[in-house]
Amino acid sequence: MPVLHAARALVDGNTLPLDECVNLMNYVAGFDGQRAALAIVYYAADADTPEGDEALERIYTEILQRWDINGV
Repeated sequence: MPVLHAARALVDGNTLPLDECVNLMNYVAGFDGQRAALAIVYYAADADTPEGDEALERIYTEILQRWDINGV
């Protein structure tokens, strides 16, 4: 239930460390087509620098593209 941790952070108005969210996004990537779960983790991330924001966006986009290529 790793995504639940991110969802709780969002509901509570908190963020999670960027590296934790990157790990969670890679975890969610293993479950084809789970776009809502991926979005929850994405929005829970504390990407407080332009570099962090770019890295997060890149990973998010790469996962979505992989799923699109696989037809899910």
